Amino acid sequence: MWDSGIEFVKFCSKVGNMKILFDPKAMAKVEILMKERKNIEWLCYLIGEIDWDERITFVNDIYVPTSQGNSIANIDNIECPDEMRKYIIGPIHSHHSMGCFFSKDDWDYLNNNNDISIVVSDKDDIIKMLAAVRFKTDCGCYTHIETEDISVNYELDEETKNDFMKEIEKIDEFGINEFYNFIRHPGQNPSQLQKRDIIKNNPNLYNFREENGKMVRVPKDNILFDDDKNVPFYEKHYQ
Repeated sequence: MWDSGIEFVKFCSKVGNMKILFDPKAMAKVEILMKERKNIEWLCYLIGEIDWDERITFVNDIYVPTSQGNSIANIDNIECPDEMRKYIIGPIHSHHSMGCFFSKDDWDYLNNNNDISIVVSDKDDIIKMLAAVRFKTDCGCYTHIETEDISVNYELDEETKNDFMKEIEKIDEFGINEFYNFIRHPGQNPSQLQKRDIIKNNPNLYNFREENGKMVRVPKDNILFDDDKNVPFYEKHYQ
């Protein structure tokens, strides 16, 4: 541990929040650590990037130091190869069942010397996280905020998302035939309101009529029902 001697102020009105997004793989590793090293403090490093303009931190992976000394309430003798430090954005350490908070030592050493520092606990078998984010103020000093705005990032990159959108085109939308099967299913007797909701949420369900020699769609809200027979107006009069 070290003390950088940086000057801090308690508060700055120009400092906002920081959203922290974990890659699912990184979050899974934290959960494994909490399960496999349940009753001691441990420390690992966050691999990722900080977007200060957008106030978003991306945690892409978790790095386990080469060695460390651990006990129920202390961590020391942490060793990390120099070549890894350029990827590290801050530490994450465990308070296991003690609760999710930063101790005085955490503030003096971990939080003051890193832009991002996270503590994780599993008190009552519920995993919780708290982050301390170090901001540089306009006056040249530093300040901290604490945030619980930590979640898993399920967003796909654009290329993967576009490829997947092409894949799902293979799946037909809920159409008219499926709707008919739904209202005729034994034991099903949807109310008029339910039927209107189904139509409203499924753009394939339209009526058609001829206008100027062309077949045009009637707005879906105009689809009517024969309440006695539970048959859509479109099926009864146009088939």
